[in-house]
Amino acid sequence: MLRYFSREKTLFHLLIAGCVLRIMVFLVMNASNPDQHHEVLRFIKEFHRLPRIRELFLATHPPFYYLVALPFYWFDDPVSLKLTQLLSLLIGTFNLYLIYKLHQKLVADVLVRNLAFLIAAFNPTFLAYSLYVSNDTMAFLMGTGILYLIYLYVNNPTSQTEIFLAIVTGLALLTKTTFLPFIPLVVLVVLLMRWKSSPAKADVVISLVAFVSIVFFLGSYKFIENKHYEHKFFLHNLDFFPLNHQATYKGIENFINFNLWDLITFPGEFNDDHATRYAYFLTFYATFWYKHIDFENNLNLGNYTSFKYIGSLIYIFGLLPTLTFFGGFFIKIKDSILTVWDILWGKGFSSTGLYKVFLTAVFTLSFLAVFGAGIKYDGWSFFHGRFLGHVMVALLFIMAVGFSYLKKLSTPLFNISAYSLIIASSLHVVYFVVESVWEVIGG
Repeated sequence: MLRYFSREKTLFHLLIAGCVLRIMVFLVMNASNPDQHHEVLRFIKEFHRLPRIRELFLATHPPFYYLVALPFYWFDDPVSLKLTQLLSLLIGTFNLYLIYKLHQKLVADVLVRNLAFLIAAFNPTFLAYSLYVSNDTMAFLMGTGILYLIYLYVNNPTSQTEIFLAIVTGLALLTKTTFLPFIPLVVLVVLLMRWKSSPAKADVVISLVAFVSIVFFLGSYKFIENKHYEHKFFLHNLDFFPLNHQATYKGIENFINFNLWDLITFPGEFNDDHATRYAYFLTFYATFWYKHIDFENNLNLGNYTSFKYIGSLIYIFGLLPTLTFFGGFFIKIKDSILTVWDILWGKGFSSTGLYKVFLTAVFTLSFLAVFGAGIKYDGWSFFHGRFLGHVMVALLFIMAVGFSYLKKLSTPLFNISAYSLIIASSLHVVYFVVESVWEVIGG
């Protein structure tokens, strides 16, 4: 089996399989998730304007996705939303292709590269949230786009790439405020690359001002609207529509509870009595590896029947790859500190080193931002694996670092973790195939 994953062409096979699986799921899965993003589209179509903050639950979201999706929704069946969902399929498959191209460049070891890519191709949360009528699918693409352009920029810092990077960063901020942690990091990379390549420091200042101006011009709409109507730049829909039933905080238990056995025993059940309800990291784990929240879509065979125990197996086999990821994460944190130290002390830096620091930092800050919001608003829905979708490239890179380290450390450990990920991903494919067939013949 590992011999197959050691072949160059395997990555392309996984890309094709991931695209085919997305098409299959698109045909049977409901277009909407519980957030009901189509309500924003309905409002725009009916009133010919964007909703103001207090008019809809999701009106605090920036509008770029809705503006792009509006032509599809205009001619769509307002119940099935399949035409609008088709846009998500197109965005999701294109995003997977971009991840495939960038992942090829980032990870040299073919076996490790192919293993890590299994997550992008088959992870159920990333796949499903790439297909909903939701701004998540656009956010995933924007995140990949920024990371791709940063890679091109640090290796060849041209003005053209810099302009494209500014435009995509601005549009990302116009898609979702999730990208706020990206902004200081992207600006810092532009500053460093300009400082390194431009002898005239005035040119550095001019370029930086132009870059920030483009980002601000494209991405500031929602923040200006917030300030105009509510006198605050940064707002969340839970500031106006609190979901008290999502309250989860119990104290230190939320941070240390990782009752994996409870998750394995009840893989598709989420309620007030379940361990994940009051365990931050367990909720991330549960929602990343499997469809733990039953009401997310209509594929419920794995929630309400004995088929749910495929989730139990996935949670078991997902544990070692998760530990491998954390090993890679701590390695990259250490390496990033050393790289930043060299930069600060004028020892120079390589483009590759800078990019790897950027990937590590953007993943870390994105995770901390979501985690912090979850604590602030005391809602379990923040601790969800979908909030890692826009940094999927960074996640795969860190996973690859973990596997590379394990490969050098111990061949048996590497093999066990590698086979665990292969089995978990194979079970993901089985899960989607069975759910899809059931929807067609008996759902």
